[in-house]
Amino acid sequence: MAGLASAEKIAGLNPDFQGLLDARGVDSDMQVAKSELAVDLTARPKDAIRLASLYLAWQSALKRRSALDELDAEATAQKLPKTIPGIETQLFRSEFEKRFFKLKEAECPGKPSFEDICEQLDAGEFRAMALRHFGSRSEEDEAETGSLHLGKAGQVKIKKSRVETSNPMNMEEFRSKINLMINHLIFARFRYPHKASLADITPCTAIEYLNYICSKNVAQLEATTVDDISLHRPSLKLILSYECQMRKEVVDMVNRGDNWVTARKAVVKNADVRERYFSTPLAVTSAT
Repeated sequence: MAGLASAEKIAGLNPDFQGLLDARGVDSDMQVAKSELAVDLTARPKDAIRLASLYLAWQSALKRRSALDELDAEATAQKLPKTIPGIETQLFRSEFEKRFFKLKEAECPGKPSFEDICEQLDAGEFRAMALRHFGSRSEEDEAETGSLHLGKAGQVKIKKSRVETSNPMNMEEFRSKINLMINHLIFARFRYPHKASLADITPCTAIEYLNYICSKNVAQLEATTVDDISLHRPSLKLILSYECQMRKEVVDMVNRGDNWVTARKAVVKNADVRERYFSTPLAVTSAT
């Protein structure tokens, strides 16, 4: 980390450890590395308190990491998503708001569905999730489903499964779900900055995607008579189906090595996907 400013070094800390440092009031000068502090406790006795705070935060981080590793091992054995500390997701939210804009609860990724995304990244392969499986913080409690099972020590636990929210009922709810999905990926980008598949994802990714789906090429496309009388427009069900198929194609491209932004731009120009899952079904329903 030679040559980096203190702020850049602090930004590279584990989010869990950084949260402990902040909670214990360890100032930024102490948050770099002990080897770079050159603290002389005989010359500056007051530094002993600051160094003690740093040591206690480090010890707490080690204990917490050990507990999380044990939980991760149990989750892996039971094929469950790994638990992500709440303080970590809160740091991602703060980072998002610092870079872009303030998030409402309904726009902030819910913990269960975000853990699902992270599990896919840890496994090295994305899965095409339905929009209803992306939950927000405001709906994660009632949307998460699960079943009872026995733990190692015979205790009864709730085995959590994927989030299950309702499908979008109108275009406004559809827009909200697309934005929420992209926010999940932005949070994942913060957690996995080395993942090339997540590079360049921003809220603009959702805007560009929605601009295409909500345009005259898709949602506003009309079948008209020679007298320019409107006969038929795509149903929300057809739009959802087409969007789902586009996202499946994006996921396939990402798993083959592309990133989300490049794959998203390519799929809206894919004539085969459009004809098979949008143009042809629209023509059939219009004719009937």
